[in-house]
Amino acid sequence: MKENDRRPRRRLLDWLLGRGFRPLPSPADQCRAAMDEGNRHLSEGDIATALACYRNAVILDPNHADAQVNLGYALMESGMPVPAGQAFRSALKHVPHHADAHFFLGRIAVAFGNDAEAAEHMEAALQIAPQLEAAYAELAAILFRLGRSERALIVLTQGIKRMPQRADLHFLKGNVLAEATMHREAVEAYTQALELQPDFAEAMANKGNCERHLGLVDEALKDIETALKYQPNNAAWHSNRLFTLQYGGMLGPEALFQEHLKFAERFETPLLDTSRDDHPMVVQRSARLRLGYVSGDLRQHSLAYFFEPVLRQHDRSRVEVFCYYTYPVIDDVTRRMREEAEHWRDCAQLSDEAMAQCIRNDGIDVLVDLSGHTGHHRLLVFARRPAPIQVTWLGYQATTGLANMDYRITDAGVDPPGETERFHSEQLLRLSSGAIFQPDPQSPPVAALPCIASGTFTFGCLNNPAKITSSFVAAAAAILHAVPNSRLLLGNAGVEDAPEWMRRFGEHGVPAHRLVLRAKTSMPNYLAMHAEIDLALDTFPYNGGTTTMHSLWMGVPVLSLEGKTAISRVGVQTMRGLGLEEFACATMDEYVARAIEIANSTDFLRKTRAGLRQRLERVMVDQARAFTVELEDAFLSLHSHKTSNSGEK
Repeated sequence: MKENDRRPRRRLLDWLLGRGFRPLPSPADQCRAAMDEGNRHLSEGDIATALACYRNAVILDPNHADAQVNLGYALMESGMPVPAGQAFRSALKHVPHHADAHFFLGRIAVAFGNDAEAAEHMEAALQIAPQLEAAYAELAAILFRLGRSERALIVLTQGIKRMPQRADLHFLKGNVLAEATMHREAVEAYTQALELQPDFAEAMANKGNCERHLGLVDEALKDIETALKYQPNNAAWHSNRLFTLQYGGMLGPEALFQEHLKFAERFETPLLDTSRDDHPMVVQRSARLRLGYVSGDLRQHSLAYFFEPVLRQHDRSRVEVFCYYTYPVIDDVTRRMREEAEHWRDCAQLSDEAMAQCIRNDGIDVLVDLSGHTGHHRLLVFARRPAPIQVTWLGYQATTGLANMDYRITDAGVDPPGETERFHSEQLLRLSSGAIFQPDPQSPPVAALPCIASGTFTFGCLNNPAKITSSFVAAAAAILHAVPNSRLLLGNAGVEDAPEWMRRFGEHGVPAHRLVLRAKTSMPNYLAMHAEIDLALDTFPYNGGTTTMHSLWMGVPVLSLEGKTAISRVGVQTMRGLGLEEFACATMDEYVARAIEIANSTDFLRKTRAGLRQRLERVMVDQARAFTVELEDAFLSLHSHKTSNSGEK
């Protein structure tokens, strides 16, 4: 076109513009304007209008990835996750490396319980945009639930390097370390979180839990009680306090019972008016007893060694078994037990009321708590009475304090008739034994008595350090002084713990070279460690449970001291049940004297060791089915009694 031809058109355009005419904006410009308007409404909290603007933006330019993401976000905020997910996926079709789209798809996957997919999206988001701060914490939490603790720790370490002032990242790091039983490192992470945020109550409470595992009971109680000042109605933390009080032996049975009743008064009493006692299953029961177990420990946990053989032995012609699992992580033991249960319910994400309703819907006749006041319990589900008969067993050797917990299963050895009833809100249901034990399939053969070859007598204590009280240290020190060329092997004690152990035993004149410290290790290595031990010393007043059974299975007898509560009678009852009265003591003086005597009786100890596994095998073979039948009989009897009282003929 010639220049002369353009001039009239320019004059026309200038004339139009001068009179207020403007050219129509392009669709892209209109889309951007709609997005800007939506953002303004979103910032003002007007989600509905923002959503309408974003819908308009997508209509104007369907290929605009940011418009799709904004639309998806508004849909999420409006409670419409499915169309939100569609919008985010549309964004990824146009821009495959859109970090925000991946991030929000990860959140949606979490909402629908698909953590594996959520992890993929969150990983993609961080790979695309490492500066996306929120993704670090959310990805770490997802990985933690998936049992991928090592990867979670890497993500958190990267996040902390980028954002060292984020207290929540240090807190999550502590949680991951605690799950990996790296309690000292976890305490350091929680401490860092508290330095950044002194009122971080969750970090205080979790720090207290780890301190208990390290044997720092006084420090643990202080941290837990401080956390409760910030959140006085946190039931889990009150339970942590009750559990910690069991270790120190600082309260007598009556005072400890009163503390449990205070828990019930605070958390159960407000629910009593709404808890149900008109369960239709009482008068309309099926051919089989519907039996429900509630626990967060149906995994690689000490409880599994006692519960799994019962789960496997249940007679499915008599009982229909439901398991309500309250922990978010699933491992190989969980998968194995899930196959053994007829019905499995993952309840970690359910509220107490929702879980109670789930149990009611299942029509459970007898509901069994396997946790007491230990971690991940759901006692406030029991407080709502979702089942007509409610029982506590196995995980906690004391009362729950709840009025709605009808029975506690025990035996006459740990709860002698007439002695402990007054310290329970439950009625004690005594069976011939409190539980049965299933040894670890990775157990190596029993080794020869090590002192014969080494010339050094090795006492051992592989119990949780929280159970090693000052009284135990004093008794162990007296034994070491009286037995020349002897040493004490302590488990769960790494190099970083050495100064504290040296100090505690040093106060009793025990030099460092008489102590052998072994860090927490894998199960095969832990079991193999027994080849170095001649005699195990049980802790008091909180006896070993699973630790004692592992020791006996590995041929190492356990010297135990009897106390006045259930948790301090477990060891003596176990030894007497195996016909090993020589290893059951009534006083601390007897405990010290008996240890010295046994250390000087290597022939007796050698013979005991050689036949100990066979002795235990005979008991387990006889007890496994018999105990489960006795347990089922007890549950059926309780149900029959309940239905009779309800008027069923």
